[in-house]
This record gives sequence, C-alpha cells and structure tokens, in this order.
Amino acid sequence: MTLKYDELERLQRENERLSDALQEIADWCGAYPVTVFTKPDFVLMREVLTENEMPTALDAAHGTWARHLLDGVGGIANKALKD
Repeated sequence: MTLKYDELERLQRENERLSDALQEIADWCGAYPVTVFTKPDFVLMREVLTENEMPTALDAAHGTWARHLLDGVGGIANKALKD
C-alpha cells in the first residue's frame, strides 16, 4: 500500500499534534515535585480536621484536586483529539 503525499503529511501533522499533547501532559505530571511540595501527613490532617468538626474536609479536598487534575489532563487530550 502506497500512501499519497497528502495523506503522509496529514498523518505527520496528526502525529506531531498528539505528541505535543502527550508532552504537555508529561509536563503537567512534573508540575508539583515531591522535592518542593512534600507529602503531607494525611492521618494528622484528618485528626485535626475531625477535631475541628470538619471530618469530610480532607475527602472534599482530595476530590477537588482529582477533578482539577483530570479536567486539566482531559482538556489537553480532548483538544488534541478534536484538532
């Protein structure tokens, strides 16, 4: 099977666009290194929040962080797939 020049160009552009999106996602993954943003003591956080009558605050924060990350990564992927 021989690819026509136009099809080859289209596939090269698509490959570049998707590679760029993957690189952007990889960059996102390195945005909060443990060397700068150390891992918190979640047990202590839960104890403090529970003692201050906010037992679900940590779960709500985790959900918010997860949604933020997935929205960001999903946005990058969706944009690349639509272009």
